[in-house]
Amino acid sequence: MNTLEDAWRWYGDARASLRRLERIGEKWWDHVPWGQAPWKGDRRFVDLSKESVIESAVNAREHLDDVAVVVLFSVFEATVREVVLDQIAREEGAVRHRSIIDAIEKAKGRVREGSFFAVLEPFKPIAVTLIEEVNQVRRFRNWVSHGKRGRKPADVTPEIAYERLGRCLPLLVSPPNDETSTEPSP
Repeated sequence: MNTLEDAWRWYGDARASLRRLERIGEKWWDHVPWGQAPWKGDRRFVDLSKESVIESAVNAREHLDDVAVVVLFSVFEATVREVVLDQIAREEGAVRHRSIIDAIEKAKGRVREGSFFAVLEPFKPIAVTLIEEVNQVRRFRNWVSHGKRGRKPADVTPEIAYERLGRCLPLLVSPPNDETSTEPSP
């Protein structure tokens, strides 16, 4: 998955597939002629039961939303890091001063491998509320990715993550040249 849209489509397909599988188990399992072809002898179905199919689908659906937030944020983060590195590369060609060249190299290293919080930080002056909303998604992603240990951050659904990341991406891909805020005044 390379785009937020790809990740969102994956989430929708996975959610729909799990709901269908659960429905097959609940409503149609007893109507399938398991002892006849093509089902008879298929090793993938031989030891399945109605209960195991339903239980597996429910278990997967219970965790899918959290995994979807991780996937959505991961795609977003990779995209942003790539775009920011491209933007730096366009700017660095005109730089000749050794100290500035060194600072640019260090900045590129932080963008490639450093904290994503630090990558977002320079964009706060132009969209403080939106960047904080994205940081909420990041904190939730981190909590899920680290085994849901510690205090749970503000809950983030895949819908919230997709909406916030989708609003933020254009800001980071084509940042304004001035320091004016893109957010409405309070």
